[in-house]
Amino acid sequence: MTPLIGHAEARAAFESAFQSGKMHHAWLLSGPRGIGKRTFATAAARMVLSGGESFDVPEGDRQASAFDADAHPDFRRLERGLTKTGDRLAQNITVGQVRDFLPVLNQTPSLSAWRVVMIDAACEMNIASANAFLKSLEEPPKQTVFLLVCHSPGRLLPTVRSRCRTLTFRPLPDAEVRTVLTQELDHAGDIDALIAVAGGAPGRALRFAGLEIGELSDQLAHLERADDATSRDLALSLGQKLALKAAQPRYEAFLELATGYLAGAAKRASPDQLEARLALWDEARILASDALAKSLDASVVTFQVARLVGRLTPGERQAA
Repeated sequence: MTPLIGHAEARAAFESAFQSGKMHHAWLLSGPRGIGKRTFATAAARMVLSGGESFDVPEGDRQASAFDADAHPDFRRLERGLTKTGDRLAQNITVGQVRDFLPVLNQTPSLSAWRVVMIDAACEMNIASANAFLKSLEEPPKQTVFLLVCHSPGRLLPTVRSRCRTLTFRPLPDAEVRTVLTQELDHAGDIDALIAVAGGAPGRALRFAGLEIGELSDQLAHLERADDATSRDLALSLGQKLALKAAQPRYEAFLELATGYLAGAAKRASPDQLEARLALWDEARILASDALAKSLDASVVTFQVARLVGRLTPGERQAA
């Protein structure tokens, strides 16, 4: 299994609770996407099922071996399923999924002394599915631990949040992001560029691996620094390149990077610049969202978003 890097405070809190014999039945793992919450939940589940006192489960442990082989009968994961067409993930964990899942909780753990349920991600439950799940938190089965991975805790029902002990996950320092990327990637060619766009979230960087992200970041900086005519030419060229069918992953990466670039520019803005820069960011955010949801023309969208970057205040020529 992928080793957990960082998050020492959260790890110590969870291990201490389990060692104390007064384990809370539900844990809300809260923080930005890609920061390591799922990896933490996986390591925590492995420890609980093994009955150990640390995430460092001894080599050859029977419970951990079954877990690693995805064959532990006392571990369950609830996550979004496929749409009816089967070509993409549904937007939510549905009430039907929860209802089909609940009978499992009436069973006695069979291999381990504990049962572990991971909800990934809990904020992807809609109101109906969250309400269906709520009773399990209000009247939890014995020897059961719920691990709720959550990117947006504000989307959770307050009644769900109130029954959980929250562990807050914060961005990792660059050195720890580098360790994760070095473990996960076969080559180190683009690691520095990936670290620069990770924002402390290794999962975000891994989504960009192999997409020449450093080149895209440089192009965004060029768009901002160039005069208007040159910036327009760069935007046209970028639009033509990213409209190719084979460039779809890079196109999606560009939309996310450009939106983040404009958000960074707004954060650096002086008071008299802030309103204009927020407007640029908001326009790019909406355009990027619509582009994928509505399958808009990639060349046109790329050009429009690139031009928004080119409209940043020319007085500040710093990379966002």
